[in-house]
Amino acid sequence: MREWIAYLASAIRKFSPVDVLVLKLFLVTVGVIFGVYLYDFFNSIITVVWMVFALSWMYIIARVFIKTNNQQ
Repeated sequence: MREWIAYLASAIRKFSPVDVLVLKLFLVTVGVIFGVYLYDFFNSIITVVWMVFALSWMYIIARVFIKTNNQQ
């Protein structure tokens, strides 16, 4: 477990400002998704919220677990 946490911490240290932006976007959309199920105000745009959530989640997973050519 400690190795996994160390791996994630080292991957997050390499994040660019765009990566941080996408991570924050991911966290906000998770909050909105939870809010949608508790409040009907955002119900008309739930499809857009789910799309933003899924795209940002896939981007973060790719940045953390897929190594690019310039990373060692």
